[in-house]
Order: sequence, then structure tokens, then C-alpha cells
Amino acid sequence: MCCWIHVLVLLLCSLPIGRGAEPIHLGIYEKAFASADPGDITVTLNVLLDNAELDGKRPIATRYRTKAQFVQALKDGDVDIAPLEMYQYFEINKEAPLIAALGPVVEEGPAYKFVLLSNKQGGATAVLQAKSELTLLIEDRWSDPYAEQWLSQYLYQTDRSSPHNFKKVTSVNKASQAVLPVFFKQADLCVITRGALTAMTELNPQLGKQVHIIATSPPYVPFAICFRRSLNSATQARLIEQLANLHKTENGRQILLLSKATRLCKLTETDLESIRALARFAEEQRNPLKPASALTQTLSDKE
Repeated sequence: MCCWIHVLVLLLCSLPIGRGAEPIHLGIYEKAFASADPGDITVTLNVLLDNAELDGKRPIATRYRTKAQFVQALKDGDVDIAPLEMYQYFEINKEAPLIAALGPVVEEGPAYKFVLLSNKQGGATAVLQAKSELTLLIEDRWSDPYAEQWLSQYLYQTDRSSPHNFKKVTSVNKASQAVLPVFFKQADLCVITRGALTAMTELNPQLGKQVHIIATSPPYVPFAICFRRSLNSATQARLIEQLANLHKTENGRQILLLSKATRLCKLTETDLESIRALARFAEEQRNPLKPASALTQTLSDKE
């Protein structure tokens, strides 16, 4: 996730915003990058900002340690743009109106789909009947909560159950660490992104024959570049246009490669529908979206 701090600052430093314009104020909400070392964040920002100018003006980046500080800065107009996980966007937006403006296009668009995989044939109900005896592996991307929460929602809608009923739930760092144990029948189920599964089966077609998709999630937007809603509309439009077209330049493409994104695209309400529904489900279950590190620990304690 720290990579997106680098990418966002680099992208902003690439924008020809025009002479006489005010410098862009970038807000770094530290909870949005909880998995990154604060010292690394500071050093990286200082190096990038010291070597970058927006048409003669040094971009202004400020770190906010608490939610209250970040919200107040947004209300005071001291933050123009900030990268946020979507669960943080929903949380902050209740107090300081934001616009989820742009998302990185990584697979088919700005959203990911998760797949629940099994080494057994048959429908989801048949596979999950013995869930108390099953071992589940979850690919943990950017310490996000979306795979776990989707699985909670899916199981609840299927038979009013939850991942807490599994014999063992383990979070792993890479898709291969989730899929291969299922392939070799060392684990029963795993959740990874559909894009990761496609890449793996292209390299190993036998994998696609041995591992079966028993459920696919809706598309979820996990991350957004957000503007404060009161930011001048002309500035918003200019930033969106320039950021969304950076992939057309060699410099922009190289910067985007840092995050494995092909481009940035403007987010629409349709893009956000499924992640909003997931957030509502989480609230209804009194288990709001939160970093996967906390949720996975809870699940692991149920072994």
C-alpha cells in the first residue's frame, strides 16, 4: 500500500497545472497506510517532493496521525487530495464530504473480483456442507478487508453461516500460496482475485482443471484517489483530466507501473455500488469494514 503514496506524489508532480495556480495540498492519513513504516513514508515523501515541482511550485504534503486531525484539515480546506482505502473513504465521508474521484485500472477496470476456489467438484452448497472441517486460505492484498467481508456476505446469503465456522482460516501474502495448497489437496478452499487466477492458469493450464470456482464476487473498488468535495470544480476537472491521461505519456506509464496499474480512470456511482453494498452489509452485521490484519486475527483465534 505504501507504493500508492509514491505513485500519487509522482503523478501529482507530473501535472502541468498552469502558472499562477495554487500548489496542490496532499493529505496523508496515516491509518490509510498502517502497514507501511512511518519513517519510510517520511523519507520517501521528502525525497520526492524535494525533487519535484508543479510548474515552479513545490507540492505540499502533510501527514495526519489521527482521524480527527484529518477530518478537521478537510473541513478547513487544508487537504485537496488524498489516497484512501474505500472503507476509510466511507468512514471519513460521514464527517467531511469527499469525492471518490479516480481509481487504478489493474484488471478489467478499477475493481477487483474475488473467486472462491475448491479442489472438489460440485456446487457451493455441497462443498460447504462440511465447513466445520474445512481449511480456508485467503490471499491478503494490501491488508484489505474485502475478500473476508465478501466471503462473510456470500456464506450468510447461502446458508446463514460465516467464515468463523471454518476449522482454520489463514491469510497468505501471495495468490500462489493460497492456490497451490488447494491444488495439492493440502487445503480445501481459498479466496484470491480473478485476475490472479487467470494469470496462474495461463502459466499452468493443469491448475485450471484441478481447481474449481464455486463462487465469484461482484466487482469491488478497493482504493480511490479522493478530493475534498469543496475543492474548486475547475481544479477538480483539471486534475481528473490530467491524471486520467497520464498513461498516454512515457513518464506517466513508468510511474503507473510502480503499482501494476495500466492507467487511472474516473470513478462512477456504478463502480461504487457493490463496495457500498458490502459496507452496508458489514454495518448491519455490526462488523464494519476494517483492515484484514484485525479480521484475520479474529478468524485465526477460532481454530
